[in-house]
Amino acid sequence: MDITKVPFNEFIGIKLSKNQNYLLQLDAKPEYTNHLGTVHAAALFTLAEGSAAQFLLQSFPVNIIDNVIPVVRKVEVSYKKPANGIIVSQAQLKNNSIEEITELLITRRKVLLTTSVNLFDESQTLIFSANFEWFVILND
Repeated sequence: MDITKVPFNEFIGIKLSKNQNYLLQLDAKPEYTNHLGTVHAAALFTLAEGSAAQFLLQSFPVNIIDNVIPVVRKVEVSYKKPANGIIVSQAQLKNNSIEEITELLITRRKVLLTTSVNLFDESQTLIFSANFEWFVILND
């Protein structure tokens, strides 16, 4: 699955980052701004959630990925600085390796895991951090 093809993410305009150091990006558009002229918190959150999901979906082995169903369970968010311009993301697992999680998923059919996501503006300034807790099941 390609997270950029989820209807809401497509509507918002989330796409794969042009910079290989980042995962996804949200281009600068006036539609994304708030009353202060900076990127709206909801746009940042949408990019972060999509980034966490994209990271998971590209991390699981190909032999199970079509049967992996991740659902967000809990989120901790920290808005660091006002955001302007193109916003890019990075994501990683917080506490476990993908190998550990895959093993648990195969044996237990479900697992809780956390991904951390950071968003950066065009000057590589950290503007947003979040931890997404996912409930993941293996459906087959």
